[in-house]
Amino acid sequence: HVGGQLVTSPLPALAVNGSLAYRTLDTAGGQWFGDAGFTWRALSALRVTGGFERSLLLENGVTLAEGISGVGPTAGVRWSPNTDFQAQASGARSNLSDGNQRHALRFSASDRLLRGTNELRVLVSSEFLSYKAERLSYFTPSAFWRNDVGAEWRGWLATPRFFGDRERWLSATYLFGADDRGGRYHTGRAGLSYELANGVSVVADGLRVRSRVYNGGRFSFGLRFKHVAMPQP
Repeated sequence: HVGGQLVTSPLPALAVNGSLAYRTLDTAGGQWFGDAGFTWRALSALRVTGGFERSLLLENGVTLAEGISGVGPTAGVRWSPNTDFQAQASGARSNLSDGNQRHALRFSASDRLLRGTNELRVLVSSEFLSYKAERLSYFTPSAFWRNDVGAEWRGWLATPRFFGDRERWLSATYLFGADDRGGRYHTGRAGLSYELANGVSVVADGLRVRSRVYNGGRFSFGLRFKHVAMPQP
């Protein structure tokens, strides 16, 4: 997996972003995906986003082998009245390469209870998923809701003090989830970001999901290259 992202601000209240990535898997050939969009600062605490994306359907081994992907619009809104609380809503429609169509909505909120070297956030989220047509090879509900609640801990190995300081932290997250069909989910996640010199970071992320419906997990490790222009006085 290799990719890049670019963000620029032609106006003080407007940011334009784009990303492009290429991924190769053992069970499928290489595929590219990415997005292009904007973020508009409507108010000091309100952000509105919009754009288009090309995404991969990483549902199971069949969708990976068939290389199913989707293209469509995205939109979202985020409200942050202070540096601790954040609430957002987002939606996307995707026209899939196998002729199907997917609609997704997500609502989430987080609040930071502890600040400093050890941060603690409470997390809540609700997700809706809908497909236009049924497929036997992957999960295609006409309507499906899942709700999660949990907490995230982040420990700073070096607390940033100024804009552009190096980011070095560890994180651990636990979420308990329930869906509208009686399913229960236990999700654990751990992350690492250790920024070296010149914007190069070692990053790692692991995820484990346990439930009566399915069990799954993933682990990723790599390097991230970041360049942030310093603000002008």
